[in-house]
Amino acid sequence: MALIPRWRFMTDGSKAIVKRAAISVLVIFLSLTILRALLNYIILAVIIYAALQLFNRK
Repeated sequence: MALIPRWRFMTDGSKAIVKRAAISVLVIFLSLTILRALLNYIILAVIIYAALQLFNRK
């Protein structure tokens, strides 16, 4: 059974749109997963950078 029941009846343009949308959703999902895993380190880096900027003021 096809993932989309009418896939074989769709035009090539419609198939391309569906494929692009699926790839976009996959890329966004992977990006959010990676961002979530690195979020603690990003926050820590921003705090350290802000502290260094504060201490290096003249």
